[in-house]
Amino acid sequence: MAIAKAWSEGVDSSVAEVTERDGEWTSVLDYYTALDTSVDPDEVSIGDVVSYEDTDENWPVVDGYGQLVERWGSGVPVSLNTEVRAIHWGDSGVRLETTKGDIRANRVIVTVSTGILASGALRFFPELPESKQSAIAALPLGNYNHVRFCIDSKLFPADLPERVLVEADFDSPILIYLRPYGFDCVTGIVAGRYADWLERSGPVDSAAVVKEALSSVFGHDIVRHIKGDRQSAWRGNPFVRGAYSSARPGQFHQRAVLGETVADRLFFAGEATSLNHFSTCHGAKMSGELAVRKVLVGITSP
Repeated sequence: MAIAKAWSEGVDSSVAEVTERDGEWTSVLDYYTALDTSVDPDEVSIGDVVSYEDTDENWPVVDGYGQLVERWGSGVPVSLNTEVRAIHWGDSGVRLETTKGDIRANRVIVTVSTGILASGALRFFPELPESKQSAIAALPLGNYNHVRFCIDSKLFPADLPERVLVEADFDSPILIYLRPYGFDCVTGIVAGRYADWLERSGPVDSAAVVKEALSSVFGHDIVRHIKGDRQSAWRGNPFVRGAYSSARPGQFHQRAVLGETVADRLFFAGEATSLNHFSTCHGAKMSGELAVRKVLVGITSP
């Protein structure tokens, strides 16, 4: 209520500034804020919290997102393992410098993350307008990682909820997914600064933290049933450099700026450009479709 009230009064501050900091449920609120936004509550605009439209459902892609993208793009010519290093743009069109040579076109849709845009790994000649650079800086990527253990799902009572939030004496609460979508595994989820800290600490330490959380609920014997683990490490992924975008306090309006077209040459898409479905794959998809429609208008206009 405090967040919605502040936003209705024209305030665009951080979540931390408008919520109770020493309440009984503050740590839980902060944890779920980090899950939703990938950053801690002092780093995110309340605009993100108020404007986000939740579908109230997660749809797992059992075969993996790679299979999904491959099927969607089956009729599109794609050059795999082709990294774009620079985009030259101007009155004559665009030229992309890639690891497999140059590509020329009239227009380009830029879908890389704000983590990549902010890093300078993808260069623009001439540089992007100052307003666009400010928008990129205002929408950094946070972090959100999974630590998954292979374990027989029958070890957990059938009537137990799928999600268990473990607080105990940890640096941060940890959400444990039991037998997610019926698979023989459990997954611990961390986000925000804590996810960054664990990722820097390495997979052994990350696994140990989630094992401790699991043991605090189900006893230490549960650990011996773990058959292996896999972990995400989004901050260290050189082609993303984080999880998903979050608007800095006072900067929610920059999502619209990031999505603006530059000189009818550069079209921007991705979850960070969405005004109400940011941080999601469907938000990224819809933003891409919007960018395509903009390009088509430019092509068909006299």
